[in-house]
Amino acid sequence: MKKTIVLILMLVIFSTIQAQRITHSFQNVTMPEALHQLKKMTTRYTINFIYDDLEDFHVTANIKNKNVPESIRILIGFYPISLSMPTDSIISVECSQKPSLRYKGKIVDEKGIPVAYANVALLSIKDSTLLAGGVSNESGYFVIPCQTDKVITKITYVGYKTLFRSASTRNLGLCQLSPDRYSIKDVIVKGQRSTTQLKEGSLLTSIVNTPLANSSDMNELLQKIPGLMKIPGGSLETIYGGKPDIYINKHKVMSEVEITQLSPKLIKSIEVINNPGAKYNAETQAVVIIHTLQQEEHVWLYSNLDQQYGFYPNYSWDINLGIKQGKISASIFYDIEKEKRRVNQPVDETVTTNGNVYRYIREQYDCRKATYHNLIGNLEYEITKNHQVGIEYDGSWEYNNSYRNTDLIYYHNGKFQAHSIYDNNQQTTDRNHHLNFFYNGEWNDRFISDFNIDYINKNTTGNQCIIKQAKIGEHTTLSNSNNRFQVYSTRLNTEWNISSSTNLTTGIDASIVSGKGYLDFENKIFDTSNYLQKEYRAAAYFNLKMLMGNFTISGGLRYELTNAKYIDEINEQASVNKTYRDLFPSLSISHSRKGWNHTLSFTTQIKRPSFRQLSDCSYYMTEYMYQKGNPLLDPTRTYRLNWTTQYRCLTVYARYIHQKNYIDNGFVTLANQPNIIVCTYNNYKRNQSITFGTSINKTFGCYYGSLQADLRCPFFDIDYLGETLHYRTPCFTLINDNIFTLPHNFIIDLYYMYCSGGNRSAISFEPFQNLKLSIKKSFYDKRLNFAFTANDILRSMKYATTQKIGYISNHQTEDYQEWYFGMKVTYSFNHRQKYKGISSAKNEIRRL
Repeated sequence: MKKTIVLILMLVIFSTIQAQRITHSFQNVTMPEALHQLKKMTTRYTINFIYDDLEDFHVTANIKNKNVPESIRILIGFYPISLSMPTDSIISVECSQKPSLRYKGKIVDEKGIPVAYANVALLSIKDSTLLAGGVSNESGYFVIPCQTDKVITKITYVGYKTLFRSASTRNLGLCQLSPDRYSIKDVIVKGQRSTTQLKEGSLLTSIVNTPLANSSDMNELLQKIPGLMKIPGGSLETIYGGKPDIYINKHKVMSEVEITQLSPKLIKSIEVINNPGAKYNAETQAVVIIHTLQQEEHVWLYSNLDQQYGFYPNYSWDINLGIKQGKISASIFYDIEKEKRRVNQPVDETVTTNGNVYRYIREQYDCRKATYHNLIGNLEYEITKNHQVGIEYDGSWEYNNSYRNTDLIYYHNGKFQAHSIYDNNQQTTDRNHHLNFFYNGEWNDRFISDFNIDYINKNTTGNQCIIKQAKIGEHTTLSNSNNRFQVYSTRLNTEWNISSSTNLTTGIDASIVSGKGYLDFENKIFDTSNYLQKEYRAAAYFNLKMLMGNFTISGGLRYELTNAKYIDEINEQASVNKTYRDLFPSLSISHSRKGWNHTLSFTTQIKRPSFRQLSDCSYYMTEYMYQKGNPLLDPTRTYRLNWTTQYRCLTVYARYIHQKNYIDNGFVTLANQPNIIVCTYNNYKRNQSITFGTSINKTFGCYYGSLQADLRCPFFDIDYLGETLHYRTPCFTLINDNIFTLPHNFIIDLYYMYCSGGNRSAISFEPFQNLKLSIKKSFYDKRLNFAFTANDILRSMKYATTQKIGYISNHQTEDYQEWYFGMKVTYSFNHRQKYKGISSAKNEIRRL
């Protein structure tokens, strides 16, 4: 392994040495002049361009140790100019927008200093609709192609007043900005744009050129994003509750490993959509979109080595290699993780029925070992500049070995009955294969489409041996299980810009899920299971968005037809066949004026039970406890109403959620053996909650601070021992992140999260918190990075819960021993953006 890594690094270094590098300063020269100078500096490349198309564009740039394509991209900046390479040695540079008329000018500040990267918008005089736009370069110059004779020019830049100018001539000349500031006695406060912006109901957090880009990895970055949090066990949730679907650009992530491939330094922004509309699957509770920077290097390498020391040592290593040659680009990613974890999970359960009280106290701990192998490879071909096709394979192999020791004491009406020790040895193997094909087409300036096909094959096998030791002797229970699922899925999405103020999105998607499984184990309570599961789903949707002055109105409708079958091959009477026809409307109204942004949105969603919840399989835990699925479960229908307001760096929000046929844990006992507990799943009439929250993020010099807090108030009723329990205890969550950017590329990051506990449906959970410290140092122009991290310093990431349902009370603590300290080493060379395909089967995979 070490020899392989050294060889790869030597090849990369050799290829770097062989490439021609450019170091030059361009000061306010035209684009053709700059390209002529580059021509003289290279013998490898031929640079083709049309002088008349580029002569209006002026450039100022300092290029240091870059190859020729990199240098040209720096010169292009935000100009509407494209670069293509028909062959490995020919570079073509052309204006991507070629009307004969162009508006141009130079932007300066109050001191006459050029303003780089100011936003310039050309608006219609009639209705102020956007006609065209651009960005100034480092010399303050901008050139924007536009055919309209008379326009209103709108120039915006952080910390300066917005400049409006009526333009009847093409040359706008000098455009001087005035500082946006107000005085408090002798103190002058300048305006500063917040890192997080409200964009039509979604929270858009900028990453590039902010302290967030210095995060050690993507997992650390995501938990810092306003609206997201990590809960005990490591899952990522929105602060409103619920696990989001994650996209990388347009590609829906199939597994967390895909996110691992990315470097935080190459992330442009991250968008959190709390009320996804009709475009997304009706089961989608929230959406996180990771927007990456555009990079097209010839060769790239990105590698991580992460070593953690907690209760047990753990490590992971991954490498991402890629190449782009002409119109073809390919990459391959491999990841290996070895994990060993100790989990403490004490449980105290009480059954009260027919005047009898049965109590079970379990002290149990797990030692879990796991090895993960993940392989991702993709190939993309650019048919033309506006049409691309690609294929990606994503495979994973997981080997889990778990040993659980359970010490159980059984009481009946307060009297000791039995003491048993259970040794549970379990081996599980998961094999997952996913294949995605995509076609993206931009047919003209107004119409684009994307088409995707997915195939998934998931196979899980398990073997379990439980040895019970008691005074009466020893008893062994063996079980074997296997289930295999196949998913076929497709999706066609189109976007039509009817006008500059109206956009129509339409699409269809469909999926077929076919599964087969069995569970065979020795017991006297439940039979062996042998079953088939089939699901067919077809959907169509549309969404219309209109800009009306300062208002944006977006509304959509999604229709889904679903047929679900559970076929019991042992007991035909237990088979279930259900058909659902559902409409999911959504509506969003946004208003923006003078720095204020407001959004009111409403969506309807559905949450279908997982295939394991729907199976009739029974799982042995102890001789008194079993777990069983419920094929009769109905989906949960969810209605969400959300209000969000933002002014500068402050965001305030409120949300109401109503869930019908809510799915949660259920407990039952057997009529002839009331001391046996069966944990299953049930539908409950309703579950409601109201959430109020706020967030603020600000940069002061070398310090970046982010603070978000929310209060969630539940409304859930359930019967317990003949009485109705009202779960109303609110939950308060506080998240604070502090990043200090110090000299010599040192960064200190202190992250703190606190949850007060409260109620979530019929569960009461106790407070937990996490304090995390990271110290980072980068070398060689930030290509080599070291990060030292201490997680869960207070050792308080424990999830203690109490649940009371029917005539059973359950109290347990889940302690995953998440404290650790570790070192992460990252090396990056020309790392580029992710695969462009979109998976159409994410929600089906989640339910497998």
